[in-house]
Amino acid sequence: MPDGGAITITTARTTIDTQSRLPCKEAVPGEYLLLGIRDDGAGIETETLEHIFEPFFTTKEVGSGTGLGLATVYGIVAQNKGFIDVSSQVGVGTVFTIYLPALPAALD
Repeated sequence: MPDGGAITITTARTTIDTQSRLPCKEAVPGEYLLLGIRDDGAGIETETLEHIFEPFFTTKEVGSGTGLGLATVYGIVAQNKGFIDVSSQVGVGTVFTIYLPALPAALD
């Protein structure tokens, strides 16, 4: 966010069931730990949003980035049987929500 702004990080335990709206096409019903990252920056255009997890995709100038950051995050989350939901609106900001499978609660 070159012009500054706020970033909010949230965590929660959540259930996605068959009656819920699935957050994204990779979502599978179950118990999840949620990590949400929200900013009030410039937002991401729809055309760009469709490609952000592709390896080597970048909107930066040559020499300013490799385009591997979000592809790496996506791969790590997917390897752990999780998924990422992302929504953005130009001029409003972006929300990334990472869902990782929750382990059963510890027994006392």
